[in-house]
Amino acid sequence: HKKKQVVQDVTLHDLDVANAQPHNSSSNRKDVMALVAAMGRPKKTEITDKLRGEINKIVQRYIDEGVAELVPGVLFLDEVHMLDQESFTYLNRAMESNMSPIVVLATNRGITKIRGTDV
Repeated sequence: HKKKQVVQDVTLHDLDVANAQPHNSSSNRKDVMALVAAMGRPKKTEITDKLRGEINKIVQRYIDEGVAELVPGVLFLDEVHMLDQESFTYLNRAMESNMSPIVVLATNRGITKIRGTDV
C-alpha cells in the first residue's frame, strides 16, 4: 500500500474565521474537512479575544503533539510614521505572543514623533 502525506497550510486567520462562523451542519466534527468547509462561507463575524485564546490553545496543543508546525510569517509595515499610539499599542500586544510574525517597520522620515504624543 502506498501512503500519501497531505500537508495543508492554514493561517491563524483562517482558523479564526472558520471558527467564528456559525456552523450550519448538525455534526459537531472538528476535522480538516469541516475546517475547509467553514473557510468557504463568506459571512463576516467578529473574532473575539476569547475565540483568539481558544484557537491559540488548540494550535499550541497540535504543536506539542507534533501534528502541526508553526511557520512564522513576515509582516512588513511601510510608512510607520503615519501610525498613532493605539496602533503601536496593538502591535506591541500582538508581538508578545509566541505565534507572532516577524515585524519589519519602514519609514523614510528618520526620527519623528509618534502621532498623538509628544514622544
